[in-house]
Amino acid sequence: MAYSSDNGYIFDNRPLFRGGVKKETLAGPKVLNESSESFLIFDNASGGAVIVSLSPEKDGAYQWIKCHADSGHQLEIRNDAGATITYLTVGQSGLFVCHESNWHLMIKA
Repeated sequence: MAYSSDNGYIFDNRPLFRGGVKKETLAGPKVLNESSESFLIFDNASGGAVIVSLSPEKDGAYQWIKCHADSGHQLEIRNDAGATITYLTVGQSGLFVCHESNWHLMIKA
C-alpha cells in the first residue's frame, strides 16, 4: 500500500514510547504476543541460547529486540511457527517487521 499525498504526522518533539519499552532477564524461552512491548531488551541468564518467539503474524507489526547479557549467551529469534529467523549475540539488536503473513529481519546491528 502506498501512502496518500498528505503530509502524514508531523512531530514537533520526539515521540515517547511510554509503556512500549521493557527490559527483562530470561531464564528460558520467551513467547511474544501482540500485547508485548515494541522495544525489548533481554538479558539472557539461562546458561545457553534462549529462544524468543515473535508474536503471531500481523501485517505491519514490528519488534525491536536487543540481546543485552553479561553471560555471553545469544538469543535465537523464531517466528511463531518455530522457524529460526536469526541469532542475536550479546550487544546485537534486530528490527523485525511483519509484511502480510511473514516476519522479516530488516536491521541487525
